Amino acid sequence: MAFILKDSPECVKSELELFNLPGTQTVIQDGQWKQFHPLSNVFDNAPVEFHISGSAEDYIDLSQTQLYVKAKIVKVDNTPITKDDTIGPDSDDGLKKRTEFFKESATVDMIGCIHSDLFHQDRLLLNLVDLKIKLIRSKPEFCLQGSEGFKVVLDHVSLFIRKVRVNPGVILVEYFLMVFDGLEQIGLGTEHMALGVIVHCWDSGLRRQWVCSLNGLDETPLFIF
Repeated sequence: MAFILKDSPECVKSELELFNLPGTQTVIQDGQWKQFHPLSNVFDNAPVEFHISGSAEDYIDLSQTQLYVKAKIVKVDNTPITKDDTIGPDSDDGLKKRTEFFKESATVDMIGCIHSDLFHQDRLLLNLVDLKIKLIRSKPEFCLQGSEGFKVVLDHVSLFIRKVRVNPGVILVEYFLMVFDGLEQIGLGTEHMALGVIVHCWDSGLRRQWVCSLNGLDETPLFIF
């Protein structure tokens, strides 16, 4: 059987390990949530940027990242909407139910995950790695499904990051593996996206950059963190 990745070993799906005693993890010692605010004030149609500095002892659990937003819908002249205003097409029942929360320009609190491949994988981001996130807002006509004369105002945006404390022995082993064994840079193609593989490279022993590209042909990566 031809494997997708070089030197990839065979494995057994966890669904088939019916009679094995589950192991006890002792590598992750502790964890905590930390709240990060944007680098600048949030303005209309301006991107929202975050910068999370890497620490020497903490890894980042990307799959637990949560985006918290407080938003409201107003008219383009910043006056509140009324209960008689119709937002979006009448045929979209789901949009109607959601706009009920925003009627008369009420502020709504929302929290959820970021729908990006980087945050949908079970690998931890290594220590000393800085994470930069830039969120570009959609036009009001898109997020409100064609409604003209209305816009979405963001009153507050913050990011909740899950940082975990890892056994120092594991950090030391990974450091020596990177320095002495070296790492192979693999072009990311569509076959790797299904496996949840993130391509990474190192420019020195301690400074690291994460590179993610949707195809293995472009020299310029799609995401750089």
